[in-house]
Amino acid sequence: FLQNDDPARHGDRSIYDYVRGNYLDPRSCKVSWDWKEPQEVGQTMSFRVQ
Repeated sequence: FLQNDDPARHGDRSIYDYVRGNYLDPRSCKVSWDWKEPQEVGQTMSFRVQ
């Protein structure tokens, strides 16, 4: 499941690493956007990395 599990990098990871697939193996990940287009400005929106 993990692509580059280097223990030295554990503290350097951010949510952007997960979204871009820099940490997890992209073939095992899926980003789910929890909203339908269009959305009103100011509404809270979220996503999940599975």
